[in-house]
Amino acid sequence: MDLLTGMPNVSYFSKFGDDFLRKLLKRAGQVDVIYFDISSLHSYNDHFGFLQGNQLIKKCGEIIRASFQEGLTLRYVDNSILTITAPSQLKKLLPEIQKKVAVFSADKVTTVRAGVYQVKEMEPATSAVDKAYQVYNTSVKKPFEMQDYLMGHFEEALSQNWLKVYYQPIFNLYSKKICNFEAVSRWQEPGEPALKASRFIPVLERSGLVYQLDLHVLDHVCQLLNQRRADNLPTIPVSINLSPSNFNIDSFIDQVLGITQKYQIPHNMIQFDLLAQPVAVDQQRLKDAAANLRKQGFRICLDRYGGENNDLSTETLLEYNFDYLKVDVRSFNTNRQRSKIILGSVINMSRLLKIVPVVRGLRTRPC
Repeated sequence: MDLLTGMPNVSYFSKFGDDFLRKLLKRAGQVDVIYFDISSLHSYNDHFGFLQGNQLIKKCGEIIRASFQEGLTLRYVDNSILTITAPSQLKKLLPEIQKKVAVFSADKVTTVRAGVYQVKEMEPATSAVDKAYQVYNTSVKKPFEMQDYLMGHFEEALSQNWLKVYYQPIFNLYSKKICNFEAVSRWQEPGEPALKASRFIPVLERSGLVYQLDLHVLDHVCQLLNQRRADNLPTIPVSINLSPSNFNIDSFIDQVLGITQKYQIPHNMIQFDLLAQPVAVDQQRLKDAAANLRKQGFRICLDRYGGENNDLSTETLLEYNFDYLKVDVRSFNTNRQRSKIILGSVINMSRLLKIVPVVRGLRTRPC
């Protein structure tokens, strides 16, 4: 038996795996061999220690074993767990297993993934396991390798300053002058190509870690504004993208206020861009948070109007009070007369609502 999990181990499988598979195949007609693997366990151990890692392996074993009580579940190699069971409806069971593991894990993110091979005729049990692993490795593990890497190294990226902040200009459509800068982040490891935000922010969104990135960017912006002020250099407002999911964290606004207070940055020098998108956050909570930030003196902008989720961004415009409307001209073919008319109507609408329109996407399209 495995000393950590109390489950059968590889030695047990070598002795009795073929016999168990043969009997189950004869009774059920078909058998699922499921290879479970704990994602990014090495990074998890680096962050939380081997004791925590061992506790996670043990808990995974308990959760998986309880989900397949009629099958044989054993600890296979390192952080992998093997289940041999009658046809199991894995697609239905796996999300609940993953949820339970993530809830137990120290970072509330690390969980298990699985590959399944269906045995229809008797073959060596070791061969069936190899095929289950091949399914896992090619169809499950490889597509998630980048995601696992980013999640596993995010804390390191923060502490080692791999998350760089750059600034790009935003133009006022009335004055045709730069009215502020947008802070954008890049993941830049030494000796590696920089990753654009679109490569890593969705991963951080799904894992609930994006608020740490947004606070990191805010801190960087406030440091820069503070330094320019000390050097008697001109300053203009800077816009920062905020994920709506940040407001699921009760202390988020207090943390924002703490950073601006630390550097003594006037709130009207910071603009927060909110993207209208379906999110797992209470809409009233989001509306109240946006109103609170605006009351504190921060500028609030509806980002990417005319881009994805256009219907949703129009609905958001009706429900929220914004200072700015950022128009995504990449959604318009500005060489066509009809597009110019639509773009002009958006600008006129902004003026009537007393919202300042700014433009996004002039880097790639003429205006």
